[in-house]
Amino acid sequence: MTNVAIIGTEKSGRTSLAANLGKKGTSSDITMYNNDKESRKMVFVDSHGYPKALKSLITALNISDIAVLCVPPDGLDRNNPASVHTGECIVALDLLGFKHGIIALTKSDSTPYVCNR
Repeated sequence: MTNVAIIGTEKSGRTSLAANLGKKGTSSDITMYNNDKESRKMVFVDSHGYPKALKSLITALNISDIAVLCVPPDGLDRNNPASVHTGECIVALDLLGFKHGIIALTKSDSTPYVCNR
């Protein structure tokens, strides 16, 4: 079984992503979503208590084999206070020794931002 931490800011879409990937199971500071439809069993761990409690982020990462960092369109904008939480997630990944992972750009279909060329 593979545990996948899904982390990010409070409004990054991480819970929606986890809910679409598996069936809701155990819930406390973290919520586990089980996916047993495929040949490989996977558990997606949502740190839904974060950013109010750093403990849920660390717990989700400690029990996971890989991490998905959900970044909304303004998640790295220094004028957005929530971008601090994206930075905290990156620091936590580094401190806990994660060498590989996935960055998911979330909510790209609902953003008012326009890319100028």
